[in-house]
Amino acid sequence: MPTSGLALLLRKDNEVFDLARRGRRLPNILMAILAIFMIIVVSFVPFAVATDVIYGNEDALVEIWGGAFYLIAPFLLSIVSLGLWVRGYERRPFSTVGLEAQSRLKKYLVGLAIGFLMLAATIGMRALAGTVEFDPSADRPIGVGVVVGVMLMLAGFLVQGGAEEILWRGWLVQVLGARYVPWIGLLASSLLFAGLHGSTSIVANLNLVLFAAFLAFYYLYEGSIWGAMGWHATWNWAQASFFGITLSGAFETEHSLMNLRPTGSPLLSGGDFGPEASLFCTAVFLMGLVILALLSKRSAGRTR
Repeated sequence: MPTSGLALLLRKDNEVFDLARRGRRLPNILMAILAIFMIIVVSFVPFAVATDVIYGNEDALVEIWGGAFYLIAPFLLSIVSLGLWVRGYERRPFSTVGLEAQSRLKKYLVGLAIGFLMLAATIGMRALAGTVEFDPSADRPIGVGVVVGVMLMLAGFLVQGGAEEILWRGWLVQVLGARYVPWIGLLASSLLFAGLHGSTSIVANLNLVLFAAFLAFYYLYEGSIWGAMGWHATWNWAQASFFGITLSGAFETEHSLMNLRPTGSPLLSGGDFGPEASLFCTAVFLMGLVILALLSKRSAGRTR
């Protein structure tokens, strides 16, 4: 069964968890959750205050950077904050949170490609079902003339996607899996991640859990967070800046190459939340998990 392949990735002797055990301390689940919220507060609150004090009007930043500034600065702070925690409290190199790997660039580029292709598959199924259409009446510029803004957003999403993967999968899945059992790390990280990104849509919440679980298994399969970082970045960027779709029901960019809007049943289109609330997205994530399960079984067979 494919699911047994995923179980292989949740073995306690997975190298990902061994890296966490290099440190002198492993936080318990309560401490780890508090650390997550502390990092979020430390990263975002000072940034918001400084922005308001320096600029007074945040519209000035948006005109210069679009939404990229809000993706780069606070998420860089979150990486620094986590690094201080790992070095200061756990007493281990920051690179051990999934950043130790050969072929980093190759894994990252492959992750970028897979993330884009999985989103394109979701959009393609919506198009075939007639639940998405091009909207030429968008109130924002679209097309090749906005390529500079689109590339700025790519830089922003590279930072944002990478930071979230390092925090939620690279670190949280790892430390809780090493302290307890791997499925505790997977479950706690996935539920917390989905809760903070949550929606009133049942399908959206299910897909957020699948999103987190897929990336956790991707991380455990590769033994590295680089592929998941690339996947997350291009998944978000393609929604907001390539296809011009609302991202997770909250984020819309100032520039996009296209402008698509949902039509028909929200169960298939995703509605105002975006494709992550679509049953087509559910199918894509489930297929991704099946592929990871099959790959892990094949990999295990080679090492016997």
